[in-house]
Order: sequence, then structure tokens, then C-alpha cells
Amino acid sequence: MIADNMNKNELVAIDKMDIVSLFTKRDDMDKILLKIREAVFKDLVQNVDTAANRKALASAAYRVSQSKTLIDEARKSLVSKQKQELKEIDKSGKRARDYLDDLRDEVREPLTCWELAEKEKEEKEKAAIIFAKAWDDAHAEHELFLRQEAIEKKEAELSRRQAEEEAEIVRIQAEKDAIEAQKKHDEQIRQDAIKQAENEAIKMKELEAEEKRKLIIQAEKENLQALADLKAKIENEEKEKIAKLEREEAIAKEKASNIAHQTKINNIVLKGLMDIGIMEDQAKQIIINIITKVIKHVTINY
Repeated sequence: MIADNMNKNELVAIDKMDIVSLFTKRDDMDKILLKIREAVFKDLVQNVDTAANRKALASAAYRVSQSKTLIDEARKSLVSKQKQELKEIDKSGKRARDYLDDLRDEVREPLTCWELAEKEKEEKEKAAIIFAKAWDDAHAEHELFLRQEAIEKKEAELSRRQAEEEAEIVRIQAEKDAIEAQKKHDEQIRQDAIKQAENEAIKMKELEAEEKRKLIIQAEKENLQALADLKAKIENEEKEKIAKLEREEAIAKEKASNIAHQTKINNIVLKGLMDIGIMEDQAKQIIINIITKVIKHVTINY
């Protein structure tokens, strides 16, 4: 809306508007822009024949720029406020999420304790089954031992009886000698096999130790190389960062120098315009129009 009591240089009074409606409803913004247009062209003579007309045109353009600034500042203020509201919403949401996570764990605690107890119970049952199997295996081995012992007793009894019979002494002795020789032969073979197995085990351990030593050396080399690569990467990144900062600093210095030079030239032009009777605000607007190409075919040499 256009306020009747607004500043004489203002075309729109932002503080009298519904700011949210202004920026969210296209019709509201279009109405305001149309009223600004109507207000700025009201009683405005669009010719440059006289100094008064030129001054009126410059003043009207300046008032339009002020209206633009007021609307843009209102937009920025609204955006800032809504960003703060969104932060508060996010903070409250996170607090609710954490609280409900804790509440969920609190509610589920009896079930969780029950599940843990059930798991422990299952593990105990499994252990009992394993123990029972081991117990049965031990009993089976004991029974086998008893059977073997009974067989040996019977063999001893048979040998005793055979020894009593003189006719069988020579045969039994011969059999014993053969058995003893076979035992010695078997024992020698067993000892040789044990020794061979031990030697192979020693060689295997030595090979494993050598392989481990090689792996450790290789790992150390790879670690050293990785550290060297990482160091080189970090140094390169630091060099790139320093170079980037130096480039940015040079650009900033050049930009500042250009701005200072342009400001100096603009002030000289401003003084020249004021010296020929143009008001300061009008002179500044003329300079702005020249810079922004609103005034065609006129430039300022920097």
C-alpha cells in the first residue's frame, strides 16, 4: 500500500505492510509495484527541456531506488527471521528424537534383560550338551580299555598254560623271539618316523619364521613408503594452499587498488558536476547512471 503519511522521498512504507504476504503472494507484490509506478509517474513531466524537469526526473529515479532498497531490506530481514525459526525447529526436533530414543530403551529394558537371560540360558544348555557328549566319549574309551585289559589277561593265562607244557616251550620261545624282533623293528621304524616328523616340524617352523620375517620387513617397507607418500602429499597440499592464498591476496590488493582509483575518479567527476550547479544527490545519480550504462554513449575514463 502507499501510505499518506510516509516520507516525501518514499514511494512505499514497508512498516505498514504484511511482509509475509508481500513476499509470498504474487498479487500483493504486483499491486505494490503498480502503485509505486503510479506514484512515481503522477504529475511527472517526462522531458529534459528544462533544468527543473531534469531534476524532477533524477529525483523520481532516486525515489524508485529507495523503494527498491526498502523492499530488499525487508526481504533480508524476513529471511533472517525465518532461518532462526528453522534453527529452533531443528533443535527441538533433535531434542525430541534423543528423548524418545532414551524412552524407547527405558520401555524395552525388561525385554532386553529377558533376551540376554534367554541367550545366557541357551549358551548354558549348549555347554551341558557338549559336556554330556564328552562324558559319554570318556565312558566309551574306558570300556574299550577294560575290554583290551581282559584280552591281555586271557593271553597271559594262555601263555602260562603253554609254558607248563614242555613240548611247547621251544615254539613259544621262538614265537616270542620273533615277536620281540618285530617289536624292535617296529619301534625303530616308529622312532625313525618320529625323528623325521620332528625334523620336518623344525624345518616348517624355520620356514614359517623366515616367511614371517620377510612379511615384517615388507610391511615395514610399505609403512615407510606410505609415510613418505603421505608426507609428500601433505607438503604438496600446503604448497598449493600457500600459492592459492598468495594469488587471492594479490587479486584482493589489485581489486582494492582499482576500487580506490575508481572512487578517486568518481569524486573528481562529482566535484566537476557540483561545480557547474548540479546538486550532490543528482550528481551522484548521474555518475551511477553513467557507470550502469543507463546513460548511453557516455563513459568515465579510469
